Amino acid sequence: MSNLRGILGRFWTNLNWELVDLLTNPAKVTLLFVILLALLWVVPRLIPGSKNWIRQRKSLKRLLMGALVLYWLMVSPLGAAALTYPLVTALPPDSGQTADAIVVLTRNSRDEGRRYETAVDLYKQGRSPRIFVTMEHNMEEIAELLEQQNIPLSVLAATRCARTTKDEAESTATILGPQGVKTIILITDPAHLKRATLTFEGYGFSVIPHAETAPIPSARRSLLALREYPALVSYLLLGRFHPDSPDALKNPPPELLEKVRERGCAIAPN
Repeated sequence: MSNLRGILGRFWTNLNWELVDLLTNPAKVTLLFVILLALLWVVPRLIPGSKNWIRQRKSLKRLLMGALVLYWLMVSPLGAAALTYPLVTALPPDSGQTADAIVVLTRNSRDEGRRYETAVDLYKQGRSPRIFVTMEHNMEEIAELLEQQNIPLSVLAATRCARTTKDEAESTATILGPQGVKTIILITDPAHLKRATLTFEGYGFSVIPHAETAPIPSARRSLLALREYPALVSYLLLGRFHPDSPDALKNPPPELLEKVRERGCAIAPN
Protein backbone atom coordinates (compact mmCIF):
# COMPACT_ATOMS: atom_id res chain seq x y z
CA MET A 1 0.00 0.00 0.00
CA SER A 2 2.83 2.41 0.84
CA ASN A 3 4.43 1.70 -2.57
CA LEU A 4 1.12 2.49 -4.29
CA ARG A 5 0.82 5.75 -2.36
CA GLY A 6 4.37 6.62 -3.38
CA ILE A 7 3.65 5.94 -7.07
CA LEU A 8 0.42 7.96 -6.96
CA GLY A 9 2.19 10.75 -5.09
CA ARG A 10 4.95 10.96 -7.69
CA PHE A 11 2.38 10.89 -10.51
CA TRP A 12 0.36 13.71 -8.95
CA THR A 13 3.46 15.82 -8.25
CA ASN A 14 4.71 15.43 -11.83
CA LEU A 15 1.25 16.16 -13.27
CA ASN A 16 0.93 19.19 -11.00
CA TRP A 17 4.16 20.70 -12.28
CA GLU A 18 3.32 19.85 -15.90
CA LEU A 19 0.09 21.85 -15.51
CA VAL A 20 1.98 24.74 -13.93
CA ASP A 21 4.45 24.76 -16.84
CA LEU A 22 1.59 24.77 -19.36
CA LEU A 23 -0.46 27.47 -17.65
CA THR A 24 2.54 29.77 -17.17
CA ASN A 25 2.80 30.10 -20.95
CA PRO A 26 0.13 32.69 -21.91
CA ALA A 27 0.72 32.17 -25.64
CA LYS A 28 -0.09 28.44 -25.42
CA VAL A 29 -3.10 29.02 -23.18
CA THR A 30 -4.49 31.72 -25.49
CA LEU A 31 -3.97 29.46 -28.52
CA LEU A 32 -5.88 26.69 -26.74
CA PHE A 33 -8.81 29.04 -26.10
CA VAL A 34 -8.76 30.20 -29.75
CA ILE A 35 -8.89 26.57 -30.91
CA LEU A 36 -11.84 25.83 -28.60
CA LEU A 37 -13.70 28.93 -29.83
CA ALA A 38 -13.02 27.92 -33.44
CA LEU A 39 -14.41 24.45 -32.75
CA LEU A 40 -17.59 26.01 -31.36
CA TRP A 41 -17.99 27.80 -34.69
CA VAL A 42 -16.95 24.94 -37.02
CA VAL A 43 -18.54 21.84 -35.46
CA PRO A 44 -22.22 22.96 -35.73
CA ARG A 45 -21.67 23.63 -39.45
CA LEU A 46 -20.28 20.15 -39.99
CA ILE A 47 -22.90 18.48 -37.79
CA PRO A 48 -26.09 20.60 -37.87
CA GLY A 49 -27.82 20.66 -34.51
CA SER A 50 -30.94 21.97 -32.90
CA LYS A 51 -31.73 25.50 -31.81
CA ASN A 52 -31.02 24.35 -28.28
CA TRP A 53 -27.41 23.55 -29.29
CA ILE A 54 -27.08 27.04 -30.80
CA ARG A 55 -28.13 28.57 -27.47
CA GLN A 56 -25.69 26.29 -25.62
CA ARG A 57 -22.94 27.27 -28.05
CA LYS A 58 -23.48 30.94 -27.27
CA SER A 59 -23.29 30.22 -23.54
CA LEU A 60 -20.09 28.20 -23.99
CA LYS A 61 -18.59 30.99 -26.09
CA ARG A 62 -19.29 33.55 -23.36
CA LEU A 63 -17.89 31.16 -20.75
CA LEU A 64 -14.66 30.62 -22.71
CA MET A 65 -14.22 34.34 -23.37
CA GLY A 66 -14.78 35.10 -19.69
CA ALA A 67 -12.30 32.41 -18.65
CA LEU A 68 -9.67 33.81 -21.03
CA VAL A 69 -10.11 37.34 -19.66
CA LEU A 70 -9.90 35.99 -16.09
CA TYR A 71 -6.73 34.06 -16.97
CA TRP A 72 -5.03 37.16 -18.39
CA LEU A 73 -5.98 39.16 -15.29
CA MET A 74 -4.61 36.39 -13.08
CA VAL A 75 -1.22 36.17 -14.82
CA SER A 76 -0.71 39.93 -14.99
CA PRO A 77 1.75 41.57 -12.55
CA LEU A 78 -1.22 42.88 -10.54
CA GLY A 79 -2.77 39.41 -10.45
CA ALA A 80 0.49 37.83 -9.32
CA ALA A 81 0.81 40.36 -6.50
CA ALA A 82 -2.80 39.83 -5.41
CA LEU A 83 -2.44 36.02 -5.33
CA THR A 84 0.87 36.12 -3.44
CA TYR A 85 -0.11 38.78 -0.89
CA PRO A 86 -2.27 36.57 1.41
CA LEU A 87 0.49 33.95 1.52
CA VAL A 88 3.17 36.31 2.83
CA THR A 89 1.37 38.89 4.98
CA ALA A 90 0.95 36.63 8.02
CA LEU A 91 4.64 35.68 8.10
CA PRO A 92 6.97 37.65 10.38
CA PRO A 93 9.98 39.29 8.71
CA ASP A 94 13.44 37.84 9.26
CA SER A 95 14.48 39.57 12.50
CA GLY A 96 18.18 38.76 12.17
CA GLN A 97 18.08 36.19 14.99
CA THR A 98 20.73 33.47 14.97
CA ALA A 99 19.75 29.85 14.36
CA ASP A 100 21.10 26.33 14.69
CA ALA A 101 20.94 25.74 10.92
CA ILE A 102 20.09 27.39 7.61
CA VAL A 103 17.73 25.12 5.65
CA VAL A 104 17.43 25.74 1.91
CA LEU A 105 14.42 24.18 0.19
CA THR A 106 14.54 22.97 -3.40
CA ARG A 107 12.42 24.20 -6.29
CA ASN A 108 12.60 24.01 -10.05
CA SER A 109 15.88 25.71 -11.01
CA ARG A 110 14.07 28.60 -12.71
CA ASP A 111 12.19 29.37 -9.46
CA GLU A 112 15.12 29.24 -7.03
CA GLY A 113 16.66 32.66 -7.58
CA ARG A 114 19.76 33.33 -5.47
CA ARG A 115 18.72 31.21 -2.49
CA TYR A 116 22.05 29.37 -2.33
CA GLU A 117 24.05 32.60 -2.45
CA THR A 118 21.71 33.95 0.24
CA ALA A 119 22.39 30.92 2.45
CA VAL A 120 26.15 31.45 2.13
CA ASP A 121 25.75 35.17 2.90
CA LEU A 122 23.74 34.37 6.04
CA TYR A 123 26.42 31.91 7.13
CA LYS A 124 29.13 34.55 6.63
CA GLN A 125 27.08 37.01 8.70
CA GLY A 126 27.27 34.57 11.60
CA ARG A 127 23.56 33.75 11.54
CA SER A 128 24.17 29.99 11.77
CA PRO A 129 27.08 27.51 11.91
CA ARG A 130 25.66 25.09 9.31
CA ILE A 131 23.75 24.90 6.02
CA PHE A 132 21.36 22.09 5.10
CA VAL A 133 20.02 21.56 1.55
CA THR A 134 17.02 19.38 0.69
CA MET A 135 18.27 17.98 -2.62
CA GLU A 136 21.56 16.29 -3.49
CA HIS A 137 22.24 17.99 -6.83
CA ASN A 138 21.75 21.42 -5.25
CA MET A 139 24.37 20.59 -2.64
CA GLU A 140 26.99 20.56 -5.40
CA GLU A 141 26.10 24.13 -6.37
CA ILE A 142 26.33 25.46 -2.83
CA ALA A 143 29.53 23.46 -2.16
CA GLU A 144 31.13 25.27 -5.09
CA LEU A 145 30.09 28.62 -3.61
CA LEU A 146 31.62 27.65 -0.26
CA GLU A 147 34.90 26.59 -1.85
CA GLN A 148 35.12 29.86 -3.79
CA GLN A 149 34.94 31.74 -0.49
CA ASN A 150 37.28 29.40 1.44
CA ILE A 151 34.50 28.18 3.73
CA PRO A 152 34.97 24.58 4.93
CA LEU A 153 32.61 22.05 3.37
CA SER A 154 32.04 20.57 6.82
CA VAL A 155 29.36 23.24 7.41
CA LEU A 156 27.22 21.71 4.63
CA ALA A 157 24.92 18.69 4.63
CA ALA A 158 21.91 17.55 2.61
CA THR A 159 19.23 14.92 2.11
CA ARG A 160 18.59 12.94 -1.05
CA CYS A 161 15.16 11.67 0.05
CA ALA A 162 12.92 14.73 -0.38
CA ARG A 163 10.33 15.03 -3.14
CA THR A 164 7.61 17.13 -1.49
CA THR A 165 7.52 19.81 1.21
CA LYS A 166 6.43 17.14 3.69
CA ASP A 167 9.42 14.97 2.68
CA GLU A 168 11.76 17.94 3.09
CA ALA A 169 10.49 18.65 6.60
CA GLU A 170 10.49 14.97 7.60
CA SER A 171 14.02 14.28 6.33
CA THR A 172 15.40 17.48 7.82
CA ALA A 173 13.81 16.77 11.21
CA THR A 174 14.98 13.15 11.25
CA ILE A 175 18.56 14.07 10.33
CA LEU A 176 19.06 17.36 12.19
CA GLY A 177 16.71 16.92 15.15
CA PRO A 178 18.84 14.31 16.98
CA GLN A 179 21.86 16.60 16.45
CA GLY A 180 20.23 19.25 18.63
CA VAL A 181 19.00 21.53 15.84
CA LYS A 182 15.88 23.35 17.00
CA THR A 183 15.84 26.83 15.43
CA ILE A 184 16.27 27.13 11.66
CA ILE A 185 16.35 29.88 9.05
CA LEU A 186 14.11 28.52 6.30
CA ILE A 187 14.79 29.79 2.76
CA THR A 188 12.34 29.34 -0.10
CA ASP A 189 10.27 31.48 -2.48
CA PRO A 190 7.54 33.78 -1.09
CA ALA A 191 4.55 31.72 -2.29
CA HIS A 192 5.93 28.50 -0.80
CA LEU A 193 7.13 30.00 2.47
CA LYS A 194 3.83 29.90 4.40
CA ARG A 195 3.18 26.18 3.83
CA ALA A 196 6.85 25.33 4.32
CA THR A 197 7.00 27.23 7.62
CA LEU A 198 3.87 25.55 8.99
CA THR A 199 5.10 22.12 7.89
CA PHE A 200 8.53 22.50 9.51
CA GLU A 201 6.89 23.86 12.67
CA GLY A 202 4.70 20.76 12.58
CA TYR A 203 7.87 18.68 12.95
CA GLY A 204 8.93 20.69 15.99
CA PHE A 205 11.26 23.32 14.52
CA SER A 206 11.25 26.96 15.55
CA VAL A 207 11.29 28.64 12.13
CA ILE A 208 12.68 32.00 11.01
CA PRO A 209 11.16 32.39 7.52
CA HIS A 210 13.37 33.99 4.87
CA ALA A 211 11.83 34.63 1.44
CA GLU A 212 14.01 34.58 -1.67
CA THR A 213 12.31 36.02 -4.75
CA ALA A 214 13.38 34.74 -8.17
CA PRO A 215 13.25 36.95 -11.29
CA ILE A 216 10.48 34.98 -13.00
CA PRO A 217 7.56 36.19 -15.18
CA SER A 218 4.36 37.29 -13.47
CA ALA A 219 2.47 34.35 -15.03
CA ARG A 220 4.71 31.86 -13.24
CA ARG A 221 4.51 33.79 -9.96
CA SER A 222 0.72 33.65 -10.24
CA LEU A 223 0.63 29.89 -10.81
CA LEU A 224 3.14 29.18 -8.03
CA ALA A 225 0.92 31.16 -5.67
CA LEU A 226 -2.32 29.65 -6.97
CA ARG A 227 -1.15 26.05 -6.43
CA GLU A 228 -0.34 26.85 -2.80
CA TYR A 229 -3.97 27.38 -1.76
CA PRO A 230 -5.20 23.79 -2.35
CA ALA A 231 -1.85 22.54 -1.02
CA LEU A 232 -2.38 24.46 2.23
CA VAL A 233 -5.87 23.01 2.59
CA SER A 234 -4.70 19.45 1.90
CA TYR A 235 -1.78 19.74 4.35
CA LEU A 236 -4.16 21.12 6.99
CA LEU A 237 -6.65 18.28 6.50
CA LEU A 238 -3.84 15.70 6.61
CA GLY A 239 -2.60 17.12 9.92
CA ARG A 240 0.86 18.03 8.65
CA PHE A 241 0.95 21.30 10.59
CA HIS A 242 0.76 19.65 14.01
CA PRO A 243 3.66 17.83 15.75
CA ASP A 244 3.13 14.20 16.70
CA SER A 245 4.59 14.87 20.15
CA PRO A 246 6.51 17.68 21.89
CA ASP A 247 9.62 15.47 21.86
CA ALA A 248 9.34 14.33 18.21
CA LEU A 249 12.17 16.55 16.95
CA LYS A 250 14.78 15.43 19.48
CA ASN A 251 13.66 11.80 19.38
CA PRO A 252 12.20 10.97 15.94
CA PRO A 253 10.08 7.82 15.60
CA PRO A 254 12.23 4.69 15.10
CA GLU A 255 10.60 3.96 11.72
CA LEU A 256 11.74 7.35 10.38
CA LEU A 257 15.28 6.83 11.65
CA GLU A 258 15.32 3.41 10.01
CA LYS A 259 14.00 4.80 6.70
CA VAL A 260 16.67 7.51 6.63
CA ARG A 261 19.38 4.95 7.39
CA GLU A 262 18.20 2.36 4.83
CA ARG A 263 17.80 4.89 2.02
CA GLY A 264 21.04 6.71 2.79
CA CYS A 265 19.19 10.02 3.00
CA ALA A 266 21.83 11.97 4.94
CA ILE A 267 24.74 13.01 2.72
CA ALA A 268 27.71 15.36 2.93
CA PRO A 269 29.99 16.81 0.22
CA ASN A 270 33.13 14.88 -0.68
